[in-house]
Amino acid sequence: MGEPGVDDVYGWGLIDLKKAIDGPGQIRVDTTVVMDRRPGGAVVWQGDAWDDWSNDISGPGRLSKAGEGWLRLSGDNSFAGATLYSGLLELEGNNRLTDDVTVQGGLLRLNGTLQDTDLNVNGGIAQINGSQNQGLTRVTVAGVLSGDGQLSDTHVEGTIVPGSEHRPLTIKGEYRQIEGSTLVVGPALNPAATSLQVSGLAHIEGGTLRLTRLPDAFALGKHYRVLQADAGINGQFTSVDHHQFSPFLSFIQTRDAHTLGFDVGRGQPLVTAAKTANQRATAHAADELDMSHTLAQRLTSLFPNEASRALDQLSGELYPGIQSVLIEDSRVIREAALQRARSAGENTSRPSGSAGQTVWVQAINSQGRLDADGNAARISHSRKGVMIGADHDFEQGTRAGVLLASTEGSMRSANAGKATVESYQIGVHAGHTWGGFGVYGGVAYARNPVHSKRQVNFSDIDDSLSARYVNHTRQLFTEGNYRWGLGPWDVQPYLQFAHVSSRSAGFNETAGISALKAKSANQTVNLNTSGVRLTLDMGKTSMGPSWLSFNGGVAYTRASGDLTPTVDASWQGGSSMRIAGAPLNRTVLNMNAGAVARLARDSALSLSISDQRGNRSREQSVNAQYQFEF
Repeated sequence: MGEPGVDDVYGWGLIDLKKAIDGPGQIRVDTTVVMDRRPGGAVVWQGDAWDDWSNDISGPGRLSKAGEGWLRLSGDNSFAGATLYSGLLELEGNNRLTDDVTVQGGLLRLNGTLQDTDLNVNGGIAQINGSQNQGLTRVTVAGVLSGDGQLSDTHVEGTIVPGSEHRPLTIKGEYRQIEGSTLVVGPALNPAATSLQVSGLAHIEGGTLRLTRLPDAFALGKHYRVLQADAGINGQFTSVDHHQFSPFLSFIQTRDAHTLGFDVGRGQPLVTAAKTANQRATAHAADELDMSHTLAQRLTSLFPNEASRALDQLSGELYPGIQSVLIEDSRVIREAALQRARSAGENTSRPSGSAGQTVWVQAINSQGRLDADGNAARISHSRKGVMIGADHDFEQGTRAGVLLASTEGSMRSANAGKATVESYQIGVHAGHTWGGFGVYGGVAYARNPVHSKRQVNFSDIDDSLSARYVNHTRQLFTEGNYRWGLGPWDVQPYLQFAHVSSRSAGFNETAGISALKAKSANQTVNLNTSGVRLTLDMGKTSMGPSWLSFNGGVAYTRASGDLTPTVDASWQGGSSMRIAGAPLNRTVLNMNAGAVARLARDSALSLSISDQRGNRSREQSVNAQYQFEF
């Protein structure tokens, strides 16, 4: 009733509690709202204070917001501008303010519209998810502007973080960015999108283009558009800041008439991160991959320490290491053959020099390791199996025999690889003794089907790789010794030589981008051994039973030839790399001890243990053998 306005007698009239709860209806004088404590009632935001003014607020006064609280204006407002000092001020609805909006600190979130109103960002952050129409936006040195909404003419002296993974920040008008300013491009940018879309002319008068890093941000060989201006672009950024990214990437600024962006190329070579020969070989092959290759893109996104670990996984050093282990394992059938050849006349029920046959069976159990050498990683191995054989003693001190073995072995590399090997071996031996002097020899062949598995896991690559191939091991060996009898003791110095060759077939790994295609590989080793054996026959002493004897020995082996195994392999679309495995030791000390029990006139059971040590290797084995003569 009466004239509009504030009545001289009744003031504002009756109190409307509902409207009062929803905030003021007018701001008649400049007003500062300090929100630094929680309101009563239900807590809907876990901050110091929160409020939502849903009234349409008008009036000639200016609103200032201070304190750490959150104030939302969700009505259609038309008061005389706003200043944000701290906390969060959120503008919803249609805001047509009669003076500017200034951000001195805190966070301004524009989700609605700001019509015919300038925006000044002098400090803090202005996040534009809605739109500003027919106004000027200024971002001074200490201010930050972000969001994927829409602005009119915009002038940036501070920092702008435009766009999101869904859409760019749009400028309906002209855009100007000056020296000393920064445009920050986040990982949401993709080659098919742009961060900042300008309908007018874009003036880039220097400043910094800063790239921020998250996983999978900016791939090698890709081109990214940062800014697109329909009316054209003048100038470019003074520098591109990519310090958060791998040194294996380079970022080159590009510009044409309407777009400004950057190309991602190769930076320093991956080989600069390599610390070992295997890593260098792998890195050289990776450096030669096409930039579109997934491995090249993933490797160049890593930092040097990460790249070194990834190169170890990619190298496939398990495979040459398998060759070394198989050559090590060749001694099992070799030692058994020479032991059978020289045992003619030892602890037998037959008179010396008479003919006869012996069949025998032996259980095999061994485990060991080849240690890392500063290049290839340590590889551990174990083997179990059984060996059978038959010997024939000719008259005059000659023995010949044949032996067969079936074993199953496992190997595990310290670099996430493992393999199983089922070996099938055959050997023949022969020897002759002249009194105390004996000469023996033999040949053996092993067929070793290999089934390997290894894991490559870095960046977003998680490959479980496997391969099947066959290794063939061949060897010939000989020994000469002389036996002295000293009461119950036999002393036997000896010299031994073995020539061992190993050939692995080529293969293709399956199930992964990092799968290797390997060529066939060969390795040949010569082994020269000198040692002495001791045997104590308890039957010739006053202490022990006649059916028991003990034996032991020590030997020194020197190896020559291809002590470090290698395999040539490549990735799909890549060049060949030569990878070395855990090497064989040049010198090895072998110690063994055992016992033989005569169970009857025509049968015996023997047990033996051995320990083989090199400067980078260790192997222990336990064997049990039963023989029957007829």
